[in-house]
Amino acid sequence: MFCSNCFKNIDEKAEICEHCGAKVDKTTYKVPDSIVVRVCKFYKNNTKKAVGITLVVLLVLFVLFGIVVPSVKPYSLKNSKYEYEYCGTHIKLESYQGAEAVVKVPAFIGWLPVTEIKENCFYRDETIQEVMIPDTVKKIGKNAFYRCTNLQKVKLPSSLRVIQMGTFEYSPLTELEIPARVEEIEIFAFRGTGIKSITIPESVKVIGTELFYSCYNLKYVTLPKEVNYFGNSVFTDCTELTSCIVPEGCT
Repeated sequence: MFCSNCFKNIDEKAEICEHCGAKVDKTTYKVPDSIVVRVCKFYKNNTKKAVGITLVVLLVLFVLFGIVVPSVKPYSLKNSKYEYEYCGTHIKLESYQGAEAVVKVPAFIGWLPVTEIKENCFYRDETIQEVMIPDTVKKIGKNAFYRCTNLQKVKLPSSLRVIQMGTFEYSPLTELEIPARVEEIEIFAFRGTGIKSITIPESVKVIGTELFYSCYNLKYVTLPKEVNYFGNSVFTDCTELTSCIVPEGCT
């Protein structure tokens, strides 16, 4: 028999528990020290340690089996630099509100990864000169950096697959390395920029119409070996273009 207060074994005929002094509940069941009883004892006598163990167990279960996050309808929030869309498991940047010359796009806001820069996010910004985008970002929307009048340099994420329509159109961009995973560069993406030299990686299969239209400073271009689609007027008005390297066997 055990005491219902301290969970220690007591004599069946006892009226008062010899361990804690509590009155013995005669309805107490005659059971051996089962696992449940031992757990109850442990929690009663080692509260802090027990809570810690419980948290560790929950964390292990979270890591091993993940957690089901209920679907939520996206809604807009803002901080000192960005308006952004909260999507439950990730963040999409909607617009930039800062005034920095060098912008490091955050990989996380809170504990959620930033996965997208939405269209027009930096549209016609007049202050940014350099932008660094983390690898958590998988997508950059249309016209995201359209006519950013002082933008000179951008570091794109290695995870990027598509450079969308007009992404850097009419920005005085001079330095840009296209990531090795990019498969498509849409129309107008670099139209009117200040790019002087660029290598398009082998991964790119689609080169959009008027991609370098009116890039007056463009002198050197290296194309990939295999291109599935090559748009019209890609190099129209590239008046300084002196070298366009087309690999042997290019199709």
